Amino acid sequence: MKQKLPKRNHRLFKRKYLTLVILVAFLVIAAILVSMVIDGINTVTDNQVLAEKNSDKTELQLNYAYQNPQWNAEIEAVIEAFEKKYPDIEISYEMNYEHKTYDALLAKKIARNELGDILQLKNPQPFADSGLIAELPDELSDLVTYSCQKEGKTYALGMVEATSGIVYNKVVFRKYGLEEPENDQDFLKICKTLKAKGITPLGVAGGDLWHMEYWVNHFFRTDILSGDRNWLKKAEQGKKSWKDPEVTVMLKHLKQLFAEGYVNKDWRSTRDVSVSYMLIHQDVAMIYTGPWTIGSIHAIDKETELGWFQVPDNNGQVFAGDNQDTYLAVTDQCAKNSEKYDAAMKFIRFFYQKDNYARLCRNVNVFPVTADGAAEKTKTAADTDSLRQRVKDSFDQADARISAYIGDEHTPQNFEGSCLKSIQAYLQGKQDTEETQKQLQQIWKKAVQADSSNGR
Repeated sequence: MKQKLPKRNHRLFKRKYLTLVILVAFLVIAAILVSMVIDGINTVTDNQVLAEKNSDKTELQLNYAYQNPQWNAEIEAVIEAFEKKYPDIEISYEMNYEHKTYDALLAKKIARNELGDILQLKNPQPFADSGLIAELPDELSDLVTYSCQKEGKTYALGMVEATSGIVYNKVVFRKYGLEEPENDQDFLKICKTLKAKGITPLGVAGGDLWHMEYWVNHFFRTDILSGDRNWLKKAEQGKKSWKDPEVTVMLKHLKQLFAEGYVNKDWRSTRDVSVSYMLIHQDVAMIYTGPWTIGSIHAIDKETELGWFQVPDNNGQVFAGDNQDTYLAVTDQCAKNSEKYDAAMKFIRFFYQKDNYARLCRNVNVFPVTADGAAEKTKTAADTDSLRQRVKDSFDQADARISAYIGDEHTPQNFEGSCLKSIQAYLQGKQDTEETQKQLQQIWKKAVQADSSNGR
């Protein structure tokens, strides 16, 4: 039988027990608080060490254009290799495009003062004229075969040289007994045959405004610049107009491809990256693009057999685009900081080093513009790949190579994007040829006036 404690002792026991519990709880809480304080001190110390470590690095911002997945991969590879060699320099980078032209996006960055430190530019002249990019050392201009010059000083360096043409699915061509065309009539017959067989001849990615440059500039070169290389310069001087007859011819040739149903029906919403998949799956047979798309397609499916040709005119002549429109520059803001400017110069020299540069040109399928042995090394690598060599041969064997295009240094800064939008509306049937030409002339005149008022 259990004995009961007296009530007084029972109450005393409860008080002692409660006191003990409170004491233990207090000690636990105190220990937790002490631990948190110590952890906090350690965290602050760690953050301070990290901050001090990072503060030793020179940080640069690189802004470049989204041209294709291969270009992105190679730019990233150069940055990674550079940071490995120079651990005290860190480069953050941002690729730009969206459904706009690259120049339009750069205009936004100028307004927000977000140009960064190193820039890829398409047309650096307005940037040099406006003081937005810095003068580069004389020795750097000797690295490349083309650059942006102003008053005998170098402001931007050519990065690569490229062309454009038709990438096609060889399996589709072989299946229907098709050969590469010798003139424009042959090309249109190929399109007609493919359409009759239920294959969309051409993949167009109008969902990316900049993609429209391919066909627009093809007909601009073939129908206009082939007869007058200085057409844009004369238009700038008021001696030529977008209402002239040769522009009518250009627009009608372009419209024919869309009116005849040779282009994918959803072209207006299709993105550039999608047409590569469409070619692989034989949803389309051809894409007018740059040779870098070859690498992008083979990165998705190595087994796809691809061919390449330049589109000839009615007489069988080929007017190849000689695209010298990719420049590397340093912003004026970067130049004001000697530490950043020195770091930017290291990056530029590293970019053009033989191994780095040859790999980029080879993997992106573009032509080198360096004046040293990197060009020969890249050419040797190209010889081992028949398709890459085919691109080079077609470029070298063209009847003429034309570097002028809508968007070059004789094009007012805000014209290109509005021009492409107007042509898109024309191709959709929203306006006729005459209305489009009037609109293009109005856009041109307004853009020229804007450049003039800005001192360009």
